[in-house]
Amino acid sequence: MFNIKKIFVKPKRRVSPEKFKDNLKEFIRLGNMYNFRLLFILEPHRGLGKFAEEVKSNPYYNVMYRLSRKYPEGVMLIDTVSLFNKYAGREDKIFYDEMHLTSLGHKILAGEIYNVLNKNKAFWGA
Repeated sequence: MFNIKKIFVKPKRRVSPEKFKDNLKEFIRLGNMYNFRLLFILEPHRGLGKFAEEVKSNPYYNVMYRLSRKYPEGVMLIDTVSLFNKYAGREDKIFYDEMHLTSLGHKILAGEIYNVLNKNKAFWGA
């Protein structure tokens, strides 16, 4: 008998949210020490909800969001949730599967990164 649950097994986390937070805090510490800034990019996925809901339900998004708010002088966050929600109904043109971007998806993300960098030149020391 066909069992759909066997196909969509949730992968085991390789890094816990706590360790993820520790790792990012170490990057922030190094950024302060060696004078570089960090750009956190939320991992894009097909069919996500609203930004606030995703930040609340996804512990990794939550960590990145909270750290970007706690250390605004050293961390900037790119909200891919809201970015890709603009393309609802056209996900097949943006994603190959649940999370891997097509060429168009990469162009959209690259454009957003460019816009964030360009609008925030003082943050980057340009």
